[in-house]
Amino acid sequence: MVGTTRVRFALCAMSFATLTACAMGVRGTGGREVVGLSFMVTAPPVERVEIVSEAPSKEHVWIKGHYARSGTEYVWSEGRWERPAAGRHSWVPGHWDHERRGWFFVEGHWG
Repeated sequence: MVGTTRVRFALCAMSFATLTACAMGVRGTGGREVVGLSFMVTAPPVERVEIVSEAPSKEHVWIKGHYARSGTEYVWSEGRWERPAAGRHSWVPGHWDHERRGWFFVEGHWG
């Protein structure tokens, strides 16, 4: 879990480093305000079909893969098994959304 957090942090840091070529904005999503969105001009590719392996335990939840942003390109981020944080039971998947400024990713979260 710590390794996953480090990977997510590194991906976020790389995304912010590329913002000079991107539009910035503020948008409310699902009751949460997202600040500093960066937009993609083209739509993300069609999601890949993933083969889901057997869960490591009954507590683990599958988090499906998605296309993530890498500079001005999309890269596939593979799905994975994770154990929910204390007091959480379900994963609300992330998704790509579109508005007049372009495409942006709304991160998934534990519900």
